[in-house]
Amino acid sequence: AKFGMEGSSLERIAEEANMTRSIIRHYIGNRDELVDALAEKVITDYRRYMKLGFDRIKPKNRSKQLVNLILPKQPIGTTDQLLVIEGLIGAAKNHPNVRRLVFEYVEEYIQLIANQLKLISPKSKSSKCWDAAYGLVCISFNQESLQPLDLPDKFLKGARNTAITLIAELG
Repeated sequence: AKFGMEGSSLERIAEEANMTRSIIRHYIGNRDELVDALAEKVITDYRRYMKLGFDRIKPKNRSKQLVNLILPKQPIGTTDQLLVIEGLIGAAKNHPNVRRLVFEYVEEYIQLIANQLKLISPKSKSSKCWDAAYGLVCISFNQESLQPLDLPDKFLKGARNTAITLIAELG
């Protein structure tokens, strides 16, 4: 988060961690292996949060609970955590394992939302639920990416109203 992916050399990371570069290389490996380990940790944390949230959704007011989960009133993480995930997404082109991990997470997240939408609107085609879920993820990720701007409440309200409208369009 502090130096970005390109500015995060093993030397700089070792200095920030009050360790020697050789200790990091011994326990983790080279910079690419460190990036992969970071991606594993971040994605594991996101999955844990996601699983807890989806496990708590109950049948009553499912739409409202879903919107509250994907567009929370308070940011899920810190700005630094956001910068880390955005850095990993930016690094995905040059790090196939990172790309795979992030892609699998996003696909899983979309499918979990699509499953909820299918429960909300059982007569809707699964493909339509997936499309709406992808739209909801786009709204959610965009709202999250703007977190450092500390936007006024009307922006979150607009995102939530748009999400509710998209869910209602399923029928």
